[in-house]
Amino acid sequence: MRAFQKGQSIVEFAIVLPFFFLLLWGFAYFGMFFSDYLMLNNTAREYARQASLQQESQFKDLQGKLQDTCENNQITHLFVLNKNKTKIEQDPKNQANVLVTIHETIDTKHQSGLVKVFRSFLNDAVSDGFNIEYRMYWEGKGSAS
Repeated sequence: MRAFQKGQSIVEFAIVLPFFFLLLWGFAYFGMFFSDYLMLNNTAREYARQASLQQESQFKDLQGKLQDTCENNQITHLFVLNKNKTKIEQDPKNQANVLVTIHETIDTKHQSGLVKVFRSFLNDAVSDGFNIEYRMYWEGKGSAS
């Protein structure tokens, strides 16, 4: 009886080990995803601050830099930047503010490894992607540059 119990624990370990590594990998990937999200939030805040000190005519240059920063600084590349919806503009709700919008959608071309599993979970939560909006008082409005 005792010899069979030693074999049983090895079999149980072999069954549980892949699920444990899947869970561990999921935590790591979620951490990288969250890091990307925080990076995009910080980028939106940084560019809102820069835009708040400039004239509206200079927004186009900043917008190009914003898009490059968002594309180049991601870790997971689970999301792709939607350039048509990522912009720096005067806030339509309050003309005294600058509005920075970053819009990202799920990257359907990224098909490596277990990313498909996480994408299927994320599709329900963020099927249209996610928007990051940051508003800041426009100090540069009306000032000469």
